[in-house]
Amino acid sequence: MQGVSRRYPGRAIVAYGSRVFGAADTHSDLDILVIEYDRNAAPIQETVNVNGVEVDITRVGFNVLLKGLRGRSRHNNNWFLNALRECRIYGDREGDARRLRAIAKSVWKQGPPALTPRQLRMGRGALLRLQDSTKKLVARAGDSPEAAKLARMRCDQLVAHSIYQFYCVRRRWTTSLRHLLDGCRSDYPEFHALWLEYAHSVEPEEAFDVAKHIVEAVHVDALAPQLGSPRSAPLAAHSRREEMSTRHSF
Repeated sequence: MQGVSRRYPGRAIVAYGSRVFGAADTHSDLDILVIEYDRNAAPIQETVNVNGVEVDITRVGFNVLLKGLRGRSRHNNNWFLNALRECRIYGDREGDARRLRAIAKSVWKQGPPALTPRQLRMGRGALLRLQDSTKKLVARAGDSPEAAKLARMRCDQLVAHSIYQFYCVRRRWTTSLRHLLDGCRSDYPEFHALWLEYAHSVEPEEAFDVAKHIVEAVHVDALAPQLGSPRSAPLAAHSRREEMSTRHSF
């Protein structure tokens, strides 16, 4: 970090992401946050290569970070929150980074605001419209290899949107899709089992069949959005999977 601090002087340097916590692979970059001396400095981002490792550097002021921690974000995916709640801090002479990390941990624990009934209806409607357009593409999947590829891509889009909406309905903050699915394995095992079934599907028709069950699971008990804790609402996904297995066996 000495090289970073010399090139990007600031109040503190924060490292976050998979390389900091041992979850990196060969494609992972190193994420660095520099808290500028100017407390109102707008974010500036750049990418540099250090010894073959891609380093993403964001320079930003304390007040901008503080405001970002408390702001609303699409799909409850708050970049400021994800960067600061679990980070490694360097050179924090005035304690700014430690204060931000403490606030981030508190905000994460509280969870995002519950969706309003109107937001729930709008989210449900958007998923169903996407499902309907996906159905039309899947119906044309047999026309050509390109059509089949396009249908599968739309299925993937439908499932990704559903996973994020699943967490929003249950008042959970979100992060990258990969990390969401890692946590879903223990937090919502029935929903994760549906994801695994989708991931192992081959043909577009099969993928869409599973995707529909994932969409259905998103808003189970959605009119009671106080589903804040994992495992609090049974998804009945297992019974749906058994039903599908029975249907496909004939």
